[in-house]
Amino acid sequence: MPLIVSTDKTLLTLFCDKMAYPIYLTIGNIPKRIRGKVSSQAQILIGYILITKLDCIPGITACRHALTNLFHTCMQRVLGLISSYGETGIEMKSGNGVWWRCHPIFASFVGDYPEQVLMTCIYNGWCPKCKVPLGQLGDYEMFPQCVQSTAIDVY
Repeated sequence: MPLIVSTDKTLLTLFCDKMAYPIYLTIGNIPKRIRGKVSSQAQILIGYILITKLDCIPGITACRHALTNLFHTCMQRVLGLISSYGETGIEMKSGNGVWWRCHPIFASFVGDYPEQVLMTCIYNGWCPKCKVPLGQLGDYEMFPQCVQSTAIDVY
């Protein structure tokens, strides 16, 4: 059962103009035309990651690294609850009342460019998918794809 997670920075006006990342979850088995409609309620809210300024950390770079680490730790904590069921499976009831053993697997992340930058640990202005030089961003050329294991080793 492929899981699709999405997030987008949101202003919480009821809480003195604080900002947060709401984390939404949907299932990849739901057709895209249904999954994309807000009125179909195919996505559920599974949590919020509050945004803090971390004024206590000196230096802009150190503060950005701490905020990125905080975001990734929160996402790992939220999605970590699901990961054990990917291996062992879990009994779930379908819409027609039949019980199935499902193995939920994180399949995709959906987000705007700022969230993609945050998730892939790249600099703003870089491509989250390939190694395009900064001056050629937007050109219609093929560039080598990023390798996840290399990015994890560097980070």
